[in-house]
Amino acid sequence: MFQVGSKRKKGHRRGPTLCVKVWTLPEGVRLPVSLNNSGFPIGKNAAMFGNFLGTLARDGILAPLTYKKWKSIPKENKDVMWHIIKV
Repeated sequence: MFQVGSKRKKGHRRGPTLCVKVWTLPEGVRLPVSLNNSGFPIGKNAAMFGNFLGTLARDGILAPLTYKKWKSIPKENKDVMWHIIKV
């Protein structure tokens, strides 16, 4: 239904996940992530781990959109991402 003169309420949009808590951890401090038998993260840090991986996937330098397949991304980029995940 369309009403003349009514204002449409704008919904609040969630901003990008930055995982500031993970990126600002002191050196050597790690958040434990448990895995189930299938290798999927479970437990209280599982969602944060997934969000953190999302920040890596959205990095335009490590994983630019010019590559349509994971196999096309240079090994050096993958090695850097893996190092970041392990640290």
